[in-house]
Order: sequence, then structure tokens, then C-alpha cells
Amino acid sequence: MFIRALRVRGFRDLPELSLRDLSRVVRVRGPSPAATALGDALQLLFAALHPPDLQTLLRRWELLAPDECAEITGERLPEQATWTDPVGARALVPEDGERALSVTAEIVLDPPLTQALRSATARDLEILAALMGGPRLELGVGALLTTTHDALAISIQRFAVGEARLALHGSERPPWLPGFLDRLRGRLCMHQPRTLPAARILEAATSRDGHAAYQRWAGALTPDGPELRAARGAGETPVILGDGLPLRRWGRPARDRAALAADVFLSGADILWAETDDAWLDEQVEGEGSALEQVFRVCTDGEVELT
Repeated sequence: MFIRALRVRGFRDLPELSLRDLSRVVRVRGPSPAATALGDALQLLFAALHPPDLQTLLRRWELLAPDECAEITGERLPEQATWTDPVGARALVPEDGERALSVTAEIVLDPPLTQALRSATARDLEILAALMGGPRLELGVGALLTTTHDALAISIQRFAVGEARLALHGSERPPWLPGFLDRLRGRLCMHQPRTLPAARILEAATSRDGHAAYQRWAGALTPDGPELRAARGAGETPVILGDGLPLRRWGRPARDRAALAADVFLSGADILWAETDDAWLDEQVEGEGSALEQVFRVCTDGEVELT
């Protein structure tokens, strides 16, 4: 799946934005506060689908102390989150008192998701007719900070297939909707610069299901650089090697590419957000069997300017 259009409102650094006809590679000019806010909006969209993902977003927003976890209510979907320090949240919204954030995306479904939706709605002629116009849906999420800025209410506010808008609450909500929303979880990966997840890479190397993806990661620096390998170092600590020797020999660019490649090949995401001038990332959505469906890349020569 990938995002064809995006509407964002309410962020201090991105009060209102509408992007249409997005391609598989979206190059955003930056870094800048507005570019960061766009990443925040994307992450908010998917955080509304899974409580642990909302926890991750609140930590990225620097709202939590190092040893703090937000208290999140809601089981399958998060409904509210609370934390201790109110100061950080004030930086997310304008100074004029507006506290509502919203993001709506037009999503193009991949064949497995399209088939899952068709199967789930086999008796709903309106949705089946809407799918005839293309495998697209619209997902809208809203979040509202409290006046004390130490809590956030979050909800899915729109789910539509074509012109067919579905009820999200009460007895009119389709019984298949929660299960379908579960399928959208984990489709976005927010790359953390300079973070090389050696433990996750080593786990993939020894995994029955993940070894093929690990092999693709291992070749991310070739032919001009070393072949990557995960191993156990001192005290059984996971380490990353290049041509069998410590990767640090190849400097920061090699480490950054290795970290980026870990999210490309091992995250399981369809959409990757990254702040990098490494154009290698764009190639990962090209051709059959590509690792990703879409890339949002914040770079100095980006075509999408956020004003």
C-alpha cells in the first residue's frame, strides 16, 4: 500500500497542508520544522491503529521521561494517552489555543489488502461497487490535547472506500472493520538516524522467515563497499561487521547506510520516512519485488516544499 494524497491540520509548524498525486518517492525539502511536522502527522495516522505505536510517537515527541510510559486507554485501538510533563506538548500546537490535530490520507491498497477487503465486504454491494473504481480508501485520524497539555484523546474519524463512508462506532459499525484496521498496523517505519539495530539484525540472520531479507540487507553496501554481517561480539553483544571486520573501519556513511537498510529490508513496513540525502533509498521502491511501496525522503534537494 502507499499514500496517494494527504491532508494535515493543526500542527504549530504545519497549520494546514494538502498534498495530492503523491508518487512512490516523495522528496520533501528539508530538514525543517515543517518537514518534521509532516513526519509527525504520518506517524500520528498509524499511531491511531495500535497502542504501542502511540507510545512510540509520544516518545518521539519527547513527552515522556526516560523511564516513563504513557498511560494509554483502549485495547484494540487507543483512545486516550496521559503523561506527566505538560511542557513538551505545547510545542506541537499553535500558541493561539488551538489543540486539535488531524490527518487524512488517501491510501492505495496492495493486492492482498484489496482481496481482504473484498472478502470482508462480500455482501456489501456499495463497497464492492466502490472498489470497482480502484483499490483506494480514505483514513482520517483526529487527536485533541487537553487544556493542561498532559493528555491526548485520539480516534479514527473517517474510513471510506470510494464514496462509501462507514460508521466507526455503535451497532452500525461493520463487524469486519476492526480486523481490517489491524492489517494496516506496522505499515509505516520512521527511520531513526544513526541508530543501528544490531540485535534485530542478528535475529533476522538466524530467523527461518527473515533470512532472505537479511541477505538483502547484507548486500546494501556492495559493490562499492563491504558485505555486511551480524555477529556476536564481546559478552555476546550483537555487532555489525563489514567484510568480516568491524564496520566502524568504513566510517559514518557506511554505518548510516547499514542502519537505513535495516529499516528498508527488515522492518516489514510498506512506507518508510527518512531524513537522508542518500538517493539509494529511492531505488528501493523500483522494480518487481522491491522492498518498499513508498518512500518519504527529507533531503536538501527535495521537490516538495512545505510553506
